[in-house]
Amino acid sequence: MKRESDKVGINGSANQQLDRIFQERKLFRRWLVTQSRRVNHPLSHEEAKQIIQIAKQHGLTVRALPEDLRGDHWQYGPHIHVDNFHIPVAPGFQPS
Repeated sequence: MKRESDKVGINGSANQQLDRIFQERKLFRRWLVTQSRRVNHPLSHEEAKQIIQIAKQHGLTVRALPEDLRGDHWQYGPHIHVDNFHIPVAPGFQPS
């Protein structure tokens, strides 16, 4: 079975750290801060789906309205909201 970190393209020792982050709500929320700053490196469609799934497992609010996915109101373009964070996503992302 794949670990959550395998699914977002991380491997090696970083894999173990990311697994811990994904398992602990407080660490995951802190990690989201770094993801919100990835404006030049948005999450791939697969990564975004994984982040949404993990966020929901932690009971965090997720929003992906059409205007969010178009990037109409955020200067850095297409994004999703996880709690209070804007998380950049690749253009064309559609949550399942």
